[in-house]
Amino acid sequence: MPRFRVTFRKTVYDATGHAHDICQRIVEVEAGDCGSARDAAIACFCDRERITHWLNHADRMEIALAEQSLADRAVVDGRTRRAA
Repeated sequence: MPRFRVTFRKTVYDATGHAHDICQRIVEVEAGDCGSARDAAIACFCDRERITHWLNHADRMEIALAEQSLADRAVVDGRTRRAA
């Protein structure tokens, strides 16, 4: 079954009005298609962030086929770090 990497992002503005693209979280899921991956990732994101709707914490998501599994990486607060 294909793996998809879903990145949840939000645009925030600083005091000078400049926009910054912030990665809120990266979720990797196995799914049969892009739509199923989207649904699974949203459920996971909401559970991890303890929110009822994903738009409460992000304003868009990016879905891509995962080239490499995140299984050997630790994912912390949307940032990846190599596991020891």
